[in-house]
Amino acid sequence: MQIRPAVKVQVGLYDVSGSKRRLYGVAVFGVPVSTAVLTNPLPHLRPSANRV
Repeated sequence: MQIRPAVKVQVGLYDVSGSKRRLYGVAVFGVPVSTAVLTNPLPHLRPSANRV
């Protein structure tokens, strides 16, 4: 059984200017397990009323 993270958006940054497409970076945005993921390093943040 494979456990998958709660990924909402995954994006790749590609350079398509040459003859080959080259991957330069990635970003993965997901749902944190708890609000402490953001509020511990950034205590001034408050959970949004519009969060999913």
